[in-house]
Amino acid sequence: MKRRFFSAVCAMILLLSLAVSASAAQIDKHIKGSISVTQAYKGKPVAGGSMSLYYVADLEEANGCLSFAYTDAFKGCTADLSGDLTSAAVAREISIYAAAHDETIVALHKQNFEDGKVWFYNLPVGLYLLVQHDAAPGYSSLNPFLVSVPKMDNGVYDYDVNATPKMGEIAPEETTKPTTPPAKPSKPSGNLPQTGQLNWPVPVLAVGGLILFLLGWYLVRSGKRREYEI
Repeated sequence: MKRRFFSAVCAMILLLSLAVSASAAQIDKHIKGSISVTQAYKGKPVAGGSMSLYYVADLEEANGCLSFAYTDAFKGCTADLSGDLTSAAVAREISIYAAAHDETIVALHKQNFEDGKVWFYNLPVGLYLLVQHDAAPGYSSLNPFLVSVPKMDNGVYDYDVNATPKMGEIAPEETTKPTTPPAKPSKPSGNLPQTGQLNWPVPVLAVGGLILFLLGWYLVRSGKRREYEI
């Protein structure tokens, strides 16, 4: 009799413990969550730049199973939300869709990184896309990534999610050497080019030639006069 009693008590305790653990794992859609993003490089916070937050999908529950369903703004997106949501490819596909439909899809929030962090508060339960449009000076932009609110942590749902995406390497600075503009062609000065020849023989030869011409002309004239005198 005592053995049956203790067995019933043990079974009751086990059921109660399972019920407690099951209730702890349930999601309360009335709770508002938050997302904090830390921007750091080699363990040091990096200030500067901004990040936009998009509300991508609602959290749905059916037959004890949880799933995400696109919001109206992202209805046309074909990225699969039933697989690995930590995949960079999925986040990139959704970010491309958001960029292509920027006329209808507006970021829910946009925050500037101060002291290497941004905070997004009062968020309903769901799936969010984070995109860095403005990178920190000297750094490449963070890759788009997805965050769910809440997030399972050690068997318990955490509504205040902390994200630390991998910071891109320092963008190489563009070091362009100053180019020397081509020298303007100089106007012709009328002087002879400096090729090593001397300028003074030219007028001397010209004067000498003139003298020889006059001397020859004089001799010819003198010869004719002598012919007439004979």
